Amino acid sequence: MPKPSLISKLMRPAYKKVSRCVGYALTLGDDDGWVALAEILAARLTQSERMALGYAALCSVDEGKLEGAGYPLPFGDDAEKEAEYWADRASDFERAAYLMACWKRLSKESQRGLLPVLTGDNK
Repeated sequence: MPKPSLISKLMRPAYKKVSRCVGYALTLGDDDGWVALAEILAARLTQSERMALGYAALCSVDEGKLEGAGYPLPFGDDAEKEAEYWADRASDFERAAYLMACWKRLSKESQRGLLPVLTGDNK
């Protein structure tokens, strides 16, 4: 049996469990595996650790090869900037789909308030 490395000896048990679960999720490669991993990450890592892990994963993506932005993921405290960041990367189809889904779920009062902004009649 190979001798454990020094880093393995120093690593927190929660980190070892998380690293195995990342491997499981990658092996499964389906939505259920990723949802389960998210639950495990939430249970085993701090929010700062999860955000750092997510940031590292996002930094590894080649933006030139993206076909769309996927669904919006919150990663900060400024919802408007997050929405703009996502919209800059989304395809027209994605933007239209999310616009319609969000619009349908707005209260009538919010829709009335936004309509002049959307149509340019807010002068």
